[in-house]
Amino acid sequence: MNLLQAYTAQQVEQLELYQNVLRCCGYTPEKVKAVTEMGGERHLEQQLCNLRGHVSYLYHHAPGWK
Repeated sequence: MNLLQAYTAQQVEQLELYQNVLRCCGYTPEKVKAVTEMGGERHLEQQLCNLRGHVSYLYHHAPGWK
């Protein structure tokens, strides 16, 4: 596995982790997909950024979410 493949695999793992966090909090698969592809983004790095931002927002601004 070359460096690019390893980096991409790591990003996919992180993406799945954030998606699972949202699923555990009651998000439907459709809502998780909507958050992931917010703004029509299909680029892996931007999807990861969308999920990170959403989870961070929930953590800091939705006290009942924790």
